[in-house]
Amino acid sequence: MPVIRGSIRTNILIFAKNKIMCLSIPAQILSIEGSMAKVSVNGAITDASLQLIENPAVGEYVLLHTGFALEKISAEEAAENMRYLKELDEVKDL
Repeated sequence: MPVIRGSIRTNILIFAKNKIMCLSIPAQILSIEGSMAKVSVNGAITDASLQLIENPAVGEYVLLHTGFALEKISAEEAAENMRYLKELDEVKDL
């Protein structure tokens, strides 16, 4: 039975024996060109489609999955999600 860590929007599942699945990760929008954006995921820059969210703005945070921004989240939620992801990275090394 998987354990859900964090808020519902954290989208991180922890399975038995350190099997981890992350369904989406927080990213900050750095720039927008049409329906595409450059986003930062913990300092790594990547492209993301903004077609699934309304009125995106530079500086906002989104949940990113397979190159698509799924929904906007607050800066606090983004920080909480990154903290959980860092904790999971530490767990997998045990």
